[in-house]
Amino acid sequence: MNQHSHAKDPIQKIRSICAKGDPSAVNELTNLLVSVLQGDVASRTALKQFFDMPTMAQEASDDIDRCLISRVRLFINGSNANRIETWLSSYETSLPDSRNRLLLESILLDFVASRTEVEALKCRLAEAHTLRSDAWSKCVALKSTVENISNRVAASL
Repeated sequence: MNQHSHAKDPIQKIRSICAKGDPSAVNELTNLLVSVLQGDVASRTALKQFFDMPTMAQEASDDIDRCLISRVRLFINGSNANRIETWLSSYETSLPDSRNRLLLESILLDFVASRTEVEALKCRLAEAHTLRSDAWSKCVALKSTVENISNRVAASL
């Protein structure tokens, strides 16, 4: 390995920090490593920055439609959660203007549009059921009124 690749190598950087004995750098590195091991995504990004490594967030955050992500999350349920979370994760980590980002954005837009239409259809169906019930009640009342009139007419003859 040449000298330049040693400078970029995370293992070499760790050895260098430990050899220098800088307690603040050792403490920062230790805290970041523990946080990453506990699953903290922000610490993973910070750790990559600590080692001067590119982060997916730096590469992929451009032009992400946060409003779209919020609308997608409204429609996540038990049966689609894994699939939708995978789409969202892939969308958020894809490179800006990449074919993959455009495809995922299209999928997410179509998902929101279809779920919105399904919800609108559910509302219209509920309204139709209410109207049917109201119409049935009115038919029963009208039938009763007609029977009462018929009975009065028959009784008066």
